[in-house]
Amino acid sequence: MEISFNHNGEILTAQNIDTKEKIKEIFLKCKKDADINSLIFLYSGSQIDGNIIIGKIINKNDLERKKMNFVVLNKKDESNPCLVNSKDIICPQCKESAKIDIKDYKIFFQCSKGGHNIGNIFLK
Repeated sequence: MEISFNHNGEILTAQNIDTKEKIKEIFLKCKKDADINSLIFLYSGSQIDGNIIIGKIINKNDLERKKMNFVVLNKKDESNPCLVNSKDIICPQCKESAKIDIKDYKIFFQCSKGGHNIGNIFLK
């Protein structure tokens, strides 16, 4: 079994993992200097207790492909406000209302309050 952790954009991978091992112990094998008590583990969009063993939470698809992916967040980051759906277009820099133009398959933001002009973002 292969397990990958995405911690602050850094991908940490552990190989040959037994499904009877605990998540936090596997993470500590990858990053020995981590403060395990200050971390939050996410798997399939849900928060997971680091003391639980892999075999209790693994879904059928991951079991078949023998690979799991976790997102690891710092608890201090948890206090940041969550994203909220808005009916307005939001400036990526100052988070205020913005105007958007689409020209030649590129997106251009124009922020009225902050004066930000962000452009040349390709549509995919």
